[in-house]
Amino acid sequence: MRQRHINEGSRVADMNRMSNGGGDQHFTHGQPVLGQRAREIQPYGEMSWRLPVGLDENVRRAGVEALNQTLADTIALRDMYKKHHWQVSGPTFYSLHLLFDKHYQEQAELVDMIAERIQSLGGVSIAMPQDVRDDETFASSTRARGSARADFAFARRASNDFGRSA
Repeated sequence: MRQRHINEGSRVADMNRMSNGGGDQHFTHGQPVLGQRAREIQPYGEMSWRLPVGLDENVRRAGVEALNQTLADTIALRDMYKKHHWQVSGPTFYSLHLLFDKHYQEQAELVDMIAERIQSLGGVSIAMPQDVRDDETFASSTRARGSARADFAFARRASNDFGRSA
């Protein structure tokens, strides 16, 4: 006689309820619990003391702040490349489509490297779109379809000015 898994009967019953429409019974096995909030492990702006980095905290903090600024600009630029990758049209569509995707991939690698460096210094890297919007040094392109040439020329001018006002 074959031994049944302890939950096999309930799992089969749940699957049957799902496949038969379930009526007023609801399938809840394996469903996520929504609305949970985890406790903060490290607030943004605070430095972790757990990492054995041989740098003074003030040096690490300054590095993290500068890297987060660079990260915001890099994420904005990465997303601008993807926007124009999707929206390019015209006689040079194919070559520009490939070019924008290539640059998007390169920026995505930089985003990962910068964020990991911030973490290794004991900081918290920005990650959410609203953080990027608040921290980027150049205003990213609008929602409308626009000129890639104008968007990237503006970004280039902004990046050339980066650090001059500091």
